[in-house]
Amino acid sequence: MSNNSRNCASCGQQGHSRRTHRDCPLNRANQNENQVPLSGIESEGREQNSDRCSTCLQLGHSRRSSALCPMNNTRSTSTLNQAKQTDTLLDRHNLGGMSTVCSYCHAYMWVQERSDSGVNTAQFQLCCGSGKYRVTPLQSTPGLISNLLRNNDQRSKEFKINIRAYNNALSFASMGVNLDESVQNSRGGAYAFRIHGSIYHRIESLLPADNAAPSFAQICVYDAENEINNRHRVASHVDINTLGELQFLMHDIYPIVRDFKTMNQYLIENPNHVADVSMVFRAEGLPDPRRYNSPTTSTEVGILILGSGSRQDGDEIRVRDIIIRPQSQGQLKRINELNQTFDPMSYALIFPTGQPGRHTLCTSDSGLKVTPMQFYSFHFMFRNCGHDLHLFGKRFHQFIVDMYAKIEQFRLNYIRHNQSNLRTELYRGLQDAVAHDDNDTTSLGRKIILPSSFIGGPRHMSQLYQDAISIVRRFGKPDYFITFTCNPAWPEIQNELLYGQAAADRPDLCSRVFHLKFKSLMKDITKDHILGVVVGYVAVVEFQKRGLPHAHMLFIVKPEHKPRTTTDFDKIISAEIPNQESFPMAYATVTKNMMHGPCGSLNPRAICMKDGKCSKGYPKKFVPITTTAESGYPIYRRRRDGRSVTKANGVALDNIWVVPHNIFLCTKASVQISSNDQQANANTVSHDEINHFIDARYVSAPEASWRIFGFSLHKEFPSHQRLSIHLPGQETVYFAEGANLSDVLANSASKNTTLTAWFNINRTDLNANQYLYHEFPEYYTWQKKETVWRTRQRGFNQTIGRIYSVSPKESEKYYLRLLLNYVRGAKSFEDMRTVEGVLYETYQAAARAKGLLADDEQWDTCLLESDTFQSTFMLRQLFVIILVFCNPSSPFQLWMTHKDNLAYGYLLTQKRLLTDDNSILTDEMKEEAYGNCLWDLNEMLDAYNINLDDFAGFILPSIDTRNTGRNFGFDGMSRLEREQRELCIMELVNGEKGVRRTNCIALSVAVSGTASLLLKGGRTAHSRFGIPLLCDQASMCFLKPRSNNAALIALSSLIVWDEASMISRDVLETVDRSFRDIMRHQDERLGRVPFGGKLIVFIGDFRQVLPVVPKGTKDDIIQACMITSHLFKHIKQLRLTINMRVQQAQLVDSVESAQELEEFSSFLLRIGKGQHPVSKYFKTICLPSEMVLPGNSISNLCRHVYNDFENEADVDSSILMSKAILAPTNAFVSDVNDHVLEKFPGEYTTFFSTDTALSDNDALTLPPEFMNSLECGSLPPHQLKLKIGSPIMMLRNLAPAQGVCNGTRLICKALLLHTIQAEVATGPYEGNIFLIPRISLCSTVEQVGVEFKRCQFPIRPAFAMTINKSQGQTLDSVGLYLPTPVFSHGQLYVALSRVKRPSDIKILIPAEISAIEGEPGTYASNVVYKEIFRS
Repeated sequence: MSNNSRNCASCGQQGHSRRTHRDCPLNRANQNENQVPLSGIESEGREQNSDRCSTCLQLGHSRRSSALCPMNNTRSTSTLNQAKQTDTLLDRHNLGGMSTVCSYCHAYMWVQERSDSGVNTAQFQLCCGSGKYRVTPLQSTPGLISNLLRNNDQRSKEFKINIRAYNNALSFASMGVNLDESVQNSRGGAYAFRIHGSIYHRIESLLPADNAAPSFAQICVYDAENEINNRHRVASHVDINTLGELQFLMHDIYPIVRDFKTMNQYLIENPNHVADVSMVFRAEGLPDPRRYNSPTTSTEVGILILGSGSRQDGDEIRVRDIIIRPQSQGQLKRINELNQTFDPMSYALIFPTGQPGRHTLCTSDSGLKVTPMQFYSFHFMFRNCGHDLHLFGKRFHQFIVDMYAKIEQFRLNYIRHNQSNLRTELYRGLQDAVAHDDNDTTSLGRKIILPSSFIGGPRHMSQLYQDAISIVRRFGKPDYFITFTCNPAWPEIQNELLYGQAAADRPDLCSRVFHLKFKSLMKDITKDHILGVVVGYVAVVEFQKRGLPHAHMLFIVKPEHKPRTTTDFDKIISAEIPNQESFPMAYATVTKNMMHGPCGSLNPRAICMKDGKCSKGYPKKFVPITTTAESGYPIYRRRRDGRSVTKANGVALDNIWVVPHNIFLCTKASVQISSNDQQANANTVSHDEINHFIDARYVSAPEASWRIFGFSLHKEFPSHQRLSIHLPGQETVYFAEGANLSDVLANSASKNTTLTAWFNINRTDLNANQYLYHEFPEYYTWQKKETVWRTRQRGFNQTIGRIYSVSPKESEKYYLRLLLNYVRGAKSFEDMRTVEGVLYETYQAAARAKGLLADDEQWDTCLLESDTFQSTFMLRQLFVIILVFCNPSSPFQLWMTHKDNLAYGYLLTQKRLLTDDNSILTDEMKEEAYGNCLWDLNEMLDAYNINLDDFAGFILPSIDTRNTGRNFGFDGMSRLEREQRELCIMELVNGEKGVRRTNCIALSVAVSGTASLLLKGGRTAHSRFGIPLLCDQASMCFLKPRSNNAALIALSSLIVWDEASMISRDVLETVDRSFRDIMRHQDERLGRVPFGGKLIVFIGDFRQVLPVVPKGTKDDIIQACMITSHLFKHIKQLRLTINMRVQQAQLVDSVESAQELEEFSSFLLRIGKGQHPVSKYFKTICLPSEMVLPGNSISNLCRHVYNDFENEADVDSSILMSKAILAPTNAFVSDVNDHVLEKFPGEYTTFFSTDTALSDNDALTLPPEFMNSLECGSLPPHQLKLKIGSPIMMLRNLAPAQGVCNGTRLICKALLLHTIQAEVATGPYEGNIFLIPRISLCSTVEQVGVEFKRCQFPIRPAFAMTINKSQGQTLDSVGLYLPTPVFSHGQLYVALSRVKRPSDIKILIPAEISAIEGEPGTYASNVVYKEIFRS
């Protein structure tokens, strides 16, 4: 069949076979916005991120060879999610033998090391570049040295142990280095040669200084009769006979010895010419006396130059040459690392024949120039060439590290001596210089010292960090964290060791084997998808102190493959010793390599012990089942199954010592795995940066060999297209020193940066206008030579964009970068400064107009906006909130600007006192009105334990005149008096006789703000008692003994404390200490009575949620409960058994439903106490079928609860407040809120937060777009979407006295740029109007991993909420969304008990986590800590 008759697998048309053909209508290059796709073929819009396979036509992969393609027949079994299956374990991964011989250089290689072009041949890049870089092999090792290396007699053992000392005694150069002694056999074990900082070699003069003992090269020419004794003095602990034989060998075959003796003989014969003689060892090539004008004498390696005093200009002594003079007054001369005699002078035993090392003119057999890496990589390969390089043990270690240091020094020299001739300068700087007739380009710019391409340099590290941050921002938090460690006992290493060697003697083997196994592991995970389809990863190779390599890897998988349930965790992660019979290879790996310790009391001197505790948290605690904390971190199952491993010290280690691992991967190799449901700026340089790098460097032999072999230290996917950022006319230009500036300007004007090219394509391609700058590389490719963007044809999902980071100190550039994250389709720099049709002068002003900045102008605008609501009290409350929560830089200036609006009521009162309406208030009358307003503000601030005069500039008037003839603002009572009236006046019944006390003060508090709103006069315990956020065994409440709050507590007769189950032990004991401190001022004896003698009624249901302990285990949570406190024994317990919500329903329902309600009440009690029957194997309960909503669609659940807002009554605030959808975590709550809000009637208003780093250092490492992507329950979202009339939930205690606290639900009434007007929708303050400003909230490391500040409205949409937030509320309709099981005690009970009737709740739970094979019904986890009920 001809080519023209072929059918395309994508569109079905003839004439081409693939979608990438230019004639295919589905080729993205042929599509435009108005083109209509072929009938029956789904068109791929440009917003689609996935490739479509041309074979099966499915999305998510592009070729049949993908593991995801159902048409792939190349594998007998699918590898997708294979690591989650323990019934398909493979054999141990083995590379086989190092038995393949390179057809070019005859090096022994593993077949897996073949180059891509040599898959079917013996061609290797690693050894000789497939023959391109083959050089002269090393000469054979002399028999004496070879026998000492190969034999195992006592003499040979002594030689190998002291081989470095023997070499030092025989070498011609001294080595200067800082050895890292922390790993030099301090704990026994394998030898490790590890340097810190720089390494250098020096050589002395031919003759020693006066009265100085000879050393190094001097020994062979000075006092020949005592040569052996002089050498033995250098290394007195070595065998003198062996040393003598080696000395004789060196005299016989070492050419440098003969050169020195020739020079010495000349001096003996010509004693008057000492100052006129020098020996030169050329840096490269053979000695050629014809190149020198001075008299010369040829030797074997060097040139003996006579008459240095008459040397003429033609004498070419180069900087890399080694010059030996007869005397140098005891000063050592440093040898240049690039000199060809560097190696034989420093390593006389390895190169006893004087074979030259690599030099600058070194070429291969094919005539190509050979780099130092290629040269030494060639020689480090094992060949049958007669040289015993790999047998030199400790000296081999040193040689590898030394050669790598030489290679790196070569690179640093290149940067210092070549790149320093380049200058960088902003384009504007070039124009300014030309305007001032300054054509001296050497005066412009700053020197580039270490570019981002230099591995290990600060810019390189910063660049990789920013790339990793970009991947996390794009795809979310990593799902898997895997550690892969080199195991010296791998058979591939052991089988290739030479006679008598240990793995520690062959760092080259360890590096090569680890590299191959690391590649295999990465292929398994990223190509074969054994843990699910990977969409992003970062892998970093590091080296332990003793040098062994290990890799840390972070993987992000597709949402459908993420581990979400504890069952998923158990399939992937095990923290237990494997069954030896079922998994023998995994058992061997875990018991040998994956057991921590012992440490702690069993071994207090263990390396992991810090301050008396294990830094890794071992031993762990036994946990019967895997649980998940609210943060998403799993707490792995560690059962008491009787399995243990006895270590060499006799200590038996069981499951509490096991490092988390994956059975499948431990079968293939030794791997740790755990699961988390967790710019370079070329102008910022330093002239000392190279020295700083060298001083901080640590290098071991395995790392040196890894780097010499050219193995990568870093892998990431997707790759990054880094995007430039600059102001108009400030593109970075590179030019050579002395270049003509007119040519430089002309060349730069003809080239675009990625930014200006983005502007250009937005003018011509309408489809490009829908993408942000950093999104662009996903759909377009950057053509570097043409400096233009082209539509991407392939490689979707394989490249993402990242804008170079900018310091906030470069303000305009920083704000331009900020705007680029929000502006689409900009066609010029002016477009970036245009907001709502208004062109602003600066990028900062444009960013402020878009609501992206948080500064004092924001608070000015906020107060101006709020003045339109015509409520003086609301405006004052707003001003107080800004003072307390927003930290304005100048609060007094803010007051001076808005004092007329804030004191409007008092000014109006003063004006009414005037007899003439046209009269103007005097300054005294205004000051009195302002003073009264200040008193009101001070009383409002008192609720936050703050005084107005704490803010600079504020001075309260000496006299409070608010009680005189007016009824505006407050009634003039003190805050204590006012609170006494507002508090619930209760009748307290004492004993059976009914003795009554009336008019007593009772304080009502609760743990959460939501519950406190249900109590008359209720406040949160933290705000009422000033409880610190973090309590410990010594903390005290923020209550001064003589403060108003303390006086109120002292006067109270009863304290009612709701939600007792959530009170932690530390909080309870903190309140006890504080109450005793207050009451001892009333009576000294009360300081010794619990709670200072105060009567406290704790109300709580311990079937509900317990105190939150971040990442805490079951035992940690139980220990945090108040029942474990020593105070609990003083509390008398009264138990209630009737569910009041159900009881209320029984009172109004018919008799027919009474039985159903009674059964529901009993069902809830069984759920709460963990007494409901569970399934036999999975410990889950069967849910009543009438409660379960079939399917797995969020839409169905939302429709059931909110009726898709089809009727007008569905959007009534009272109806909205009686409904809610509950979910275990905030992530799922956000998903539901987005879904429901989309169906809610009205137009969206979107508010973006301003996220800033807490320090200047973090400002560069935490780009704004990354902070924007971070979400946690205590922070509002970066992109807050709202609609008028939609419900919202408060996330902070803004005004507890007005009922606005954490958990309060409100209804949006007005949405302005800096202010939201909302109506309180629940509790005793229902109907109150409240103004909400943006406030500053700080994250913590525990919450999101980093600390930063977010300025945003402290609210979230409230169609859905977490189960914990719902505690204490009664609802008429509840939807329970369980995409993952509940993870903490009481969550299921809390969710089910929010309603009065079983028909009022519907549960949506996916079948994959709720179905049990062979069992009917829907099952769900019910976490109950029964130990709580035993108190």
